[in-house]
Amino acid sequence: MEELLKSLVKLKKTMLGLEANLGISDLNEVDKTLLLSITEVCEVNGDFSSKHLRQHELVKNIPSASYHRSLKSLQESGFIKKPKAQSRSKYFITSKFFGSEK
Repeated sequence: MEELLKSLVKLKKTMLGLEANLGISDLNEVDKTLLLSITEVCEVNGDFSSKHLRQHELVKNIPSASYHRSLKSLQESGFIKKPKAQSRSKYFITSKFFGSEK
């Protein structure tokens, strides 16, 4: 059990370092979860639909109100945007996320 706890602490420290390197350490946990899940559901061009994101394994148990608040927060922080001429469920990930790598 003690080795498992040590491994978990080491993993947490590694995650904190990675989040800092990606420039997302100031985001809350739901925002981080959504943003990282977006990287798995987005197309090659960076587009994704909220429908596909909502079905992602890490996202599906987030309460609806928290999910929508987080989408709005990620838009306000410039990590995602809505294309002007698209339906309301379409978004794209911006270069702010990928451009923040050190």
